[in-house]
Amino acid sequence: MQSVIKLITSDKYSVYATLDKIPMADNLIIMVHGLSGSSEEHIFVNGAKFFNQQGYDVVRIDFYSEKEWARKLSETNVSEHSDDLILLVKYFQNTYKKIFLIGHSLWWLTILRKDIPNIQWTILRDPSLYPSSEGEYTFDETKNMFLLDRGENLYISPHMIKERTQDKTEMLSQYHLPTKVIFASEESLKDQRVSIKSSLKFPWEFVTINWASHCFDETGTEEKLFEETIEWLKKQ
Repeated sequence: MQSVIKLITSDKYSVYATLDKIPMADNLIIMVHGLSGSSEEHIFVNGAKFFNQQGYDVVRIDFYSEKEWARKLSETNVSEHSDDLILLVKYFQNTYKKIFLIGHSLWWLTILRKDIPNIQWTILRDPSLYPSSEGEYTFDETKNMFLLDRGENLYISPHMIKERTQDKTEMLSQYHLPTKVIFASEESLKDQRVSIKSSLKFPWEFVTINWASHCFDETGTEEKLFEETIEWLKKQ
């Protein structure tokens, strides 16, 4: 059964999340999308179906959208997204025995920036420390925002850019939750993956999916992503 959850933040915005629920599930997976992404990407929609079949409820959060009173990408930042994620976790904290977080790309920083309560395990899907190409961004002086060109024009606040380009080494070294990191094999983020591995101090499990691009679009890579995820979840 699928339903849409609407939560109200302390600054009066609405946070929307899609819950895919099965009968009698004890555990919940929260999926966190990446920069310029959404909960409707194939790895989240198909992932919800897959993990439902494995006995998990799944909720997919949207940090911004076109829905009524939702945040806009051009007006928000990582700290606000961390607060919104905490709000969602608290909404479910008394419902499930275990809650797992899955974060993709740059948006795993929402998990790193603050201690998320009632979370004991995380999975990071091809995490990155900063945007893969600074050339993607141009500053629009008329709007006082950065323009991100990814086939469509997206405006991002200077606050967001500052958070995303600052050094993450200390944040990584202080992270303490048991985590599996699933890397893609795409060459553009190779150096960042090396930095992530060298910075982590807590026991982590790493795996790389061959032939996969950053969003796991290639034939068979999405399935491998789900297999690596469920193999780790079942051990917790």
